[in-house]
Amino acid sequence: MATYQTRYLSFQQDGAVFYLFKMAAKDLLEMSNVSRYDSDAREGYQRPPYREHVRKIASYLKDQSPAVLPTAILAAISPVQIELAAPDELLLHNKIRIVDGQHRILGLRELENGYNEAGRARYDKLLETYEFPVILMAEQQMENGEYSAMEVEAFININSKGKKVKTDLAETLRAEMFQKTERNTAEYLALNTETELNVASNISHRLAKDPNSLWYQKIILADEAERKKPISVSAFTKAIRPIVQLRLSLRQVDGQILSDALDEEEAMITGYVERVWRAVCRKWPKCFWQDGQECNESYNICKGIGVFPIYMLYTECISAYDGELDPGLSMFINIINESRVSEADWLVGGTFTGMSSSQAIKKIVRYLKNEAME
Repeated sequence: MATYQTRYLSFQQDGAVFYLFKMAAKDLLEMSNVSRYDSDAREGYQRPPYREHVRKIASYLKDQSPAVLPTAILAAISPVQIELAAPDELLLHNKIRIVDGQHRILGLRELENGYNEAGRARYDKLLETYEFPVILMAEQQMENGEYSAMEVEAFININSKGKKVKTDLAETLRAEMFQKTERNTAEYLALNTETELNVASNISHRLAKDPNSLWYQKIILADEAERKKPISVSAFTKAIRPIVQLRLSLRQVDGQILSDALDEEEAMITGYVERVWRAVCRKWPKCFWQDGQECNESYNICKGIGVFPIYMLYTECISAYDGELDPGLSMFINIINESRVSEADWLVGGTFTGMSSSQAIKKIVRYLKNEAME
């Protein structure tokens, strides 16, 4: 394993220690990697790179002189893989994991692969002379994991608060972190927002990954760069959370809930949600292709405009039966079967197009119950 030696400065933030140093572009390319999120293994935390962003950085590095990227690369490493050799000198005994800055690194690498001879000459020059500031955190990895809780939390904070990017991955990672650090290790859990979102997120992933589900491969998961599916995992999870919230409230005692109860509710809600959508497919079949195997892109029903009111209506139905899923499903089916809402209302450009605010969603529910039409 390669070793890298450098001088450094250290600083602290609320007890956490960070190391600041510089790395030549060549060394950074050789001594870094990315822990990419994999929705199948439910591991990693980095999103797929945006190719357009990478190309823009590469173009900037090729054409601009001086080309300046002064913001520090944020990285992480296990404490056993770093050695403080002197008061101002450290040794890295493994590659560092990039927490923030992957596009800058990939932009530099793009010069080598994607440009003409002039671009390659520019790459060769930058490789030897260009330096990046690096801030490194050295925190213990989670059990059975290749990364630490703190680096994931740093990634979440950067991508959900400091940048104008989609927060799907950050929100998925919060649920994953809760699963690994709380749900898999404790018998009892506090019934709070994190618990509810963890269960709701798991249900979303179950449906998206189940070949027998109407929602199979129809939800945009956090590791998918291609976004030609009707709804994001973040929106789907948010829409389903009220059902989860209601069901978990029935199982709690003094604000605590058994971890085993979460498993039971997760499986049960997943099954009933699937039945809800089978009923929806039977009511408005033109909104789907191949008996529900595909969503018809000409209709809004599989998008947020459809998903949120469908779940809101089902939540109302199970609430009418003190949280019981089965009689709530029967009530839901009776309501939509009697509903005067037609497939034309769900059309893109139809009655419900543009009705995405919370008040508009409530109005769609009234339409489904024939109340807004009277």
